[in-house]
Amino acid sequence: MMFYNALAAVATMLILMGLGFLFAWKGYLTSDGDGLLSALVVRAALPGSILATMLNTFTRARLADAAALLLVPIPNMLLWILAARPLARLFRVPEKRRGVFAALLAFSNTVFIGFPVVRAVIGEIGIPYATVYYLANTVVFWVFGSGLIQRDADASAAPSFNISAALKRLAIPPFITLIISIVLVVLGVSLPAPVMDAAQSVGGLVTPLSMVFIGSMLYRVTRSGLKWERGFGAVIAARYIAAPALTVLTGLALGVSGLPAQVFALQSGMASMTQIAIIAHDYGADSEYASLGIAISTLSLMAALPLFALILPLL
Repeated sequence: MMFYNALAAVATMLILMGLGFLFAWKGYLTSDGDGLLSALVVRAALPGSILATMLNTFTRARLADAAALLLVPIPNMLLWILAARPLARLFRVPEKRRGVFAALLAFSNTVFIGFPVVRAVIGEIGIPYATVYYLANTVVFWVFGSGLIQRDADASAAPSFNISAALKRLAIPPFITLIISIVLVVLGVSLPAPVMDAAQSVGGLVTPLSMVFIGSMLYRVTRSGLKWERGFGAVIAARYIAAPALTVLTGLALGVSGLPAQVFALQSGMASMTQIAIIAHDYGADSEYASLGIAISTLSLMAALPLFALILPLL
């Protein structure tokens, strides 16, 4: 059943991404429109989904269990950051791209692809664990990954792991909503039915808006042609083979199996994080390299996803 769900998910994603690609090609969806779609997902749809999921499915006891699960993804992300330097030398990635390369290796697109894929392949039951992975992915990226990208703009500087700056960048609606939701669960507070219904309704927009956004982004990145750069082979191998395998092994070592293991393996095997290109542009790093890496990893996901669905039931 999961395999057929994955095939259906790939077909649905391709249709929605194709719609975004077509609208961008026709000029209906401009870069300003991309900004609107991104804002709707990040500032409305994803917070709504997180709020509804947390308050509808978590209790204090389940929250404590979920916190323990963070020991699976966080060490893996840190390990990829440490491995990035020798891998960059092995694949002769230029010095000015090594921070972006590390981020492409380590961080998944949990927002625009991860949540929709988990919902399509596993179902709503997997979203609480997808939220746990999102928490780990977001914190480690802003505390460590963003500093490595910043270093690309000035290779002579030491990596900047500024906790204060990282905390400021964590002040984004999905993360704030997650923290508020955790507090509400701990306090045992329930929100009025209209608020929860609205959160669930707007949360349902995550998948369609995300896929249309990804399709439009792919058009803008690929309209001048895709280029295979040094290190992309390592990124694809890490994203779709090594990272899920390492996640599964870490989970087994910590006694994590079943549904949490399936969700974590799926989330760790998603395309590279979209925000990498945005932060690379902000810092003056190689945003073209970042965008190409994200585009190639996203297109590769279409082939990898059905294979994941064959393996996931074994976990």
